[in-house]
Order: sequence, then structure tokens, then C-alpha cells
Amino acid sequence: MIRPTTTDDAALQALSNAGAMCGTCANEPGNRTCPYCEEARQRYLKALRAIGWAPLAEVQNQLATVRTDLAHLTGRPYTP
Repeated sequence: MIRPTTTDDAALQALSNAGAMCGTCANEPGNRTCPYCEEARQRYLKALRAIGWAPLAEVQNQLATVRTDLAHLTGRPYTP
């Protein structure tokens, strides 16, 4: 399950703007009123996450955590 975040919502809107739709409604790109389109976009986002896509801010946060953990393990402070 994808956790709802502002970043994920931005990605869902980008998918909508690009025309990711269910194929059965008459919605135009950018319109997010069809629940079937929303389900389709959630599946697209889940697939992107499964292959490693992540927003830059999320990756940077994970990298900062790894750097901190490594500094604790080695006993050397991290200096950029």
C-alpha cells in the first residue's frame, strides 16, 4: 500500500496531467473526479515505487539517515 503523502499526491496529479486515465470515462487530463482513474493512477504510482522511483526529498532524507548511522558505527562524525 502506498502511504498518502503530499509528494505522492503531486505525483498523482502529474500522472493525471499527463493523461493517465482509466480509459472508460470521458475525463480530460488533469481532471481527478473519476474514482476509476484515481485507482489506475495509484497502480501506476505503486509500479513506479516498486522499480525504485522516489521523490528527491525522500531520497535525500534516506541518505542523511544512512550517513548518520555510518558515522555512529565508525565513530567518525560525518563532514560533507
